[in-house]
Amino acid sequence: MGLDITAYKCTKLIQNPKMGDTNHPEVWANQVYIGIGNSEWEQGDDLEAGQVYGFSYARSFYSSSYSTYGNLRNELARISGYEPLIAGSKYRGIYAARVCDNWEKGQRGVLAELLCFADNEGEIGTKTCRKILNDLHTVSKHAGELNEWNQGLLTDLIQTFEFAAVDGFVQFA
Repeated sequence: MGLDITAYKCTKLIQNPKMGDTNHPEVWANQVYIGIGNSEWEQGDDLEAGQVYGFSYARSFYSSSYSTYGNLRNELARISGYEPLIAGSKYRGIYAARVCDNWEKGQRGVLAELLCFADNEGEIGTKTCRKILNDLHTVSKHAGELNEWNQGLLTDLIQTFEFAAVDGFVQFA
């Protein structure tokens, strides 16, 4: 099983969705269900867990392994200027770990909302998508420090958040 990142554009909460036989809302074409996942984190903004949202457009921008995405997150933290959590450590997630350590202390920096978002399931709301998009554009000035593969993934992330910044959200599944 891998990580899929989908961006939704022009979304709207479905009021009183039809309930199915299992007492869960039915999800039709151009609709998506938001489970409990990470949507209750502050990155979910005003999205409501357990609800169905309609959308005008959806696009899957990323489908790969969690380890590939974890490496990208660490590299984005590095080129964003974060110091390693432990100087000289060989741990490959050491830069992203610094961002999350700062997050726990209430310190927010460039890309913190993305780098400290658990990628296993959840949504990032419109407001936070716009902030992340701005941060991605700032960080992209240092894209030359990334290998070619991660440069392509950074471009994909920028497109993902550009898409979702139009009254939408990004879903990790």
